[in-house]
Amino acid sequence: MKGCFVAHFLAGKLAAHEKTKAFLVCSKLLERTNGESIAYLVNESLKVLYLAGVDDNKVLLLYTYAAAYMHKTAHLLRAFYPQVMHVTCLAHALHRVCKELRKHFIEVKELIASIKAVFLKAPPRVRSFKEKLPDVPLPPEPIMTRWGKHGLKLWSTTAPILWTLRL
Repeated sequence: MKGCFVAHFLAGKLAAHEKTKAFLVCSKLLERTNGESIAYLVNESLKVLYLAGVDDNKVLLLYTYAAAYMHKTAHLLRAFYPQVMHVTCLAHALHRVCKELRKHFIEVKELIASIKAVFLKAPPRVRSFKEKLPDVPLPPEPIMTRWGKHGLKLWSTTAPILWTLRL
């Protein structure tokens, strides 16, 4: 659903030398995502988790992705939970770096757009590919964040066929 925002609150025990599980405490449909709405969700979820009252010093970690409103959420929550440490997901940070790098490699962006045009928008080309290379799976839908390994591996097999497809 477009324009639909869902937030999930998971909680778990922090233990230095043992693997622990996280538990889904709350999932909520939000009208908007901003620091205030997420901080409110966290506070309400902690009330559900600790019916007798939240021990402010036991809330230690807020693990989120690196969106600006999540940083604001962490700032707002520090007023209630002085021990809380905000940690962002490394995968999202790397994605931001890759997104910035992509700006400098226009040819790669154009290659991905071309592959999408060849396969996703032309069923006859897909049939032709399958006829000429029945044992080779179609390349996965090209996604900007995953254009490395698979594309290079299949390129030597598929390139000659791509040149023969009518564009």
